[in-house]
Amino acid sequence: MTAVLSLPSDARVAIIAPHPDDEVFAVGGLMAELQGRGCTPEIIAVTDGEASHANSKRITPSRLRTVRRQESQRAYSALGIQPTVRPLGLPDSRLAVLPEELRAAFRHLLQGVALCIAPIETDGHPDHDACGQAAIEICAELGVPLWRYSVWSRLNPERISQGEPSIFSLPSATLRLKDAAIRVYDSQLNALGDLPEDGPVLPPGFLDHFCEEGEPLWPMAT
Repeated sequence: MTAVLSLPSDARVAIIAPHPDDEVFAVGGLMAELQGRGCTPEIIAVTDGEASHANSKRITPSRLRTVRRQESQRAYSALGIQPTVRPLGLPDSRLAVLPEELRAAFRHLLQGVALCIAPIETDGHPDHDACGQAAIEICAELGVPLWRYSVWSRLNPERISQGEPSIFSLPSATLRLKDAAIRVYDSQLNALGDLPEDGPVLPPGFLDHFCEEGEPLWPMAT
């Protein structure tokens, strides 16, 4: 039987987001429920997602940073949350070669949290995998319980070797909020122009994987 997860109340919960949007796609409903339980979600924004259109002539990495931050703020508003965002500003698509920087940042920011939520370490994107592995190491070091989420591995479930997930169930009202929130990421869902390098980053049907009544997570107790 699939386990059902319950959240702590009035406690610090950190959510690690390799890029702006990962946390909303994977655990947007959970974050909304956290807010309702007296918790302010603490989002560790590892990168600004500036490399999603690396070859585009229509938008610069600097402008993309701004756009993606604005999209996240609109998504948080759609969820009805006011998270504490802790930006690291590390380079998008380069996290695999920055393990020490990741571990140092997580060691500092995860001090005293009741729960950490991070990408699963086999998600399939190098940045996600690097964040997931660093989270495992630092949560074990600090004695912080860790729940892991999937994004790209939703499209390739064979990447997940960690067994069946536990499920965080979403009330219908929260599911409606999440449905609105995951649709605000225009820079990733829609083309910036007609050239291939300006095309949408997320494939057709991508959002369908994030509209379920429950959010799957893989807990790793310490």
